[in-house]
Amino acid sequence: MFYPRALAQIYLMAGAVWIFGESELALRVPSALIGSIMPLLAHYLGRRFLSTRFNLVFVAIIAVLPALIEYSQTARMYIFWLAALIVFGSCVFRWERKNSIASLVVALFVWLVALHFHALSILAAPLFLFPGLIRRSWSNLFQGAVAIGVCTVAYKVNGGWIGAHYPDSSERPAREMTDMLSAGTSA
Repeated sequence: MFYPRALAQIYLMAGAVWIFGESELALRVPSALIGSIMPLLAHYLGRRFLSTRFNLVFVAIIAVLPALIEYSQTARMYIFWLAALIVFGSCVFRWERKNSIASLVVALFVWLVALHFHALSILAAPLFLFPGLIRRSWSNLFQGAVAIGVCTVAYKVNGGWIGAHYPDSSERPAREMTDMLSAGTSA
């Protein structure tokens, strides 16, 4: 069966297997590498709101947080998704600083990368409103709203594309449905 979620991560795992051979270590290498750069990414995100001392504490927390260590050791897409969200936040804050359309487009592209890794990225899309709200700029607010509209369309298209690769219950073979029904009645 074709697995349509987080294809970039799957290809990175395949590349690691090609380089290191088929092993559990090879499958975990891409996640471990991304997890290793998370503190650096956190530094760039944290400097928007935190003084140097508190940003250092934030980076240290990201470096030793048990959940992030676990995600870094797992051959799954979650550490890639979190890294993309951190880069997305940094890009939005760059757009706020530079106030350029190019920075907004970069932030939108990074958000699309995060969406590629997980559909819950839609919950981060309202961050596009931050520059307009903080600057009290109708122009930035409008640009952020347009970006959220693009995010919403991309979210729907992505969900439809992923859903198209999975059969609905009406397409399942009759035997599978019979097995599911008999398992439910015997319980």
